[in-house]
Amino acid sequence: LVEGIHFDTQSVMTDENGHEIKSDQGGTMIPDVLVYYPDDTMVVIDSKVSLKAFNDYMSAEQPEVKKLNAQKVVDSISAHINELKNKNYTSFIPEGKRKVDFNIMFIPIEGAFQLMLDADPKLWQTAKDNNVLIVSQMTLTIVLNMIQMAWKQHSQEENLQKVFTTASEMMSQIKNWLVEYEKVGNYLGKAQD
Repeated sequence: LVEGIHFDTQSVMTDENGHEIKSDQGGTMIPDVLVYYPDDTMVVIDSKVSLKAFNDYMSAEQPEVKKLNAQKVVDSISAHINELKNKNYTSFIPEGKRKVDFNIMFIPIEGAFQLMLDADPKLWQTAKDNNVLIVSQMTLTIVLNMIQMAWKQHSQEENLQKVFTTASEMMSQIKNWLVEYEKVGNYLGKAQD
């Protein structure tokens, strides 16, 4: 995927007139990544995780401290879900653009994602119910590969259309040449007569 065509990072969301979009609280809307599908669909990805809470969990040796820090990771992720739900980036996508009904919350540390699933298995569903899709490195890679395949297919369709247009123009040129060639034959026949 090519930045500026297929996606933008840390770009300010703008309306159809190019004006900055402000949230209901007055803040500028700057998602981590805006990903574009060939059909003008926009997907918002925001990266969220508390590195401190996860680091504390990983370095804890006592089971009760580990459990406490695991809860801090879950609480942090839950707070990020609420933050994304409240930002509701998709409601600010300009008219004319298609949008999915959810924001993607990327947890860049696979271990933190797995810890969330283990410590609070219902949190993923709670996020989904609030239009926030939580993904890890592995699942984000799958989503981005699907988007890349859509762009490849779109590009192939455009190329096929160009080939068809070129072939049609070529056939038209050949037809014109054959008409002229036939005229030359007729004129030669008349000249011979």
